Amino acid sequence: MPRSTSQRGKPPANRQLRVPILLQLTATHCDTRRDEMEAPTIDKAEPDRLYRTSEVAMLLGCSISYVWRLIDRGDLRSIHVGRLARIPASNVRAYIAERVQAEHPDRG
Repeated sequence: MPRSTSQRGKPPANRQLRVPILLQLTATHCDTRRDEMEAPTIDKAEPDRLYRTSEVAMLLGCSISYVWRLIDRGDLRSIHVGRLARIPASNVRAYIAERVQAEHPDRG
């Protein structure tokens, strides 16, 4: 159906309602997940814990893509379950210890 000249530039009425609702639902969902997500910790009581790349990124204070780069370079060893990468807590501790030793050789 062709639009009349008076409606030109305006989105259809049903679209005006749908987009803000979608944005509101998305924002609510994102905020809820962020609030529910706890920051991971490296606990020696859980030596066999497997971290997700997002959790390692939070631990190291870097991006997920940088964690993937560390894995691809072989700097951070991981276990792959299909396409998913899981990083054992011992490997995260070893990476941190290596970085501290490399940057501060007098402390090791």
